[in-house]
Amino acid sequence: MSAIQAVLDLFARHRTIRNYEPLPLAEGDVDRIIEAARKAPSGVNAQIYSVIRVTDKALRDRLAELSGGQEHISVAAEFFVFCVDVHRTAILLESRGVRLDHGPHIAVHYGTMDVLLVAANMATAAEAFGYGTCFIGAILNHLDDAARVLNLPEGVMPVVGLTIGVPESTQTSPQKPRLPLDLVVHENGYREPTAEDILSAVETMGNRWLDSLVSFFGAGGRLGQRELVWLRTLAQQGFSFSPGANSND
Repeated sequence: MSAIQAVLDLFARHRTIRNYEPLPLAEGDVDRIIEAARKAPSGVNAQIYSVIRVTDKALRDRLAELSGGQEHISVAAEFFVFCVDVHRTAILLESRGVRLDHGPHIAVHYGTMDVLLVAANMATAAEAFGYGTCFIGAILNHLDDAARVLNLPEGVMPVVGLTIGVPESTQTSPQKPRLPLDLVVHENGYREPTAEDILSAVETMGNRWLDSLVSFFGAGGRLGQRELVWLRTLAQQGFSFSPGANSND
């Protein structure tokens, strides 16, 4: 098998794994996986991110509780929390006698891009070693509390968690379907979906998928509740400023 085909097959095999054996990763694998994450691209190579490796059992259990009782956070061999980090950037600038001058919301955007690229690299590397992974978006449920228990200073904002571990031998995790290609890939501009496109999407994804969209994104859904917490955490972590505010003014 060619190296190219091996990479494509790795992506094709991706499954979300929530059930893990209570086993550590093989010696040296954590370091290799973290090193792969560090090689991710970064805008202007600013690397506006930090990764918290959570090894303390009590802290893992607390974060599992804050994420809606997701036990795999406690059981998995490894759990990481990826954060936007302009705190370190400010310190680096201060070492040159320069104050941080940024729009806090665009900093969140740049940092989030870094976080997602780093997290994706880590997950892909872990799966290349044969481990299972699961991204933890439910950290948003109590994001402000998560920031406090992780002792994050101002300028550091949690974004997403990731479990890595040895999948249970009896676990069967089906691959989730994906939307039709022509509904997500557009050429030379956005193409408004037709009624036929929407019907095709629902037929491909299933009614349970559509029910999930309603539950999360519909009026009064879960994301509306999470957004309130997200905005509160932005303020708590020092990112809540008026549009156009300048820290040097």
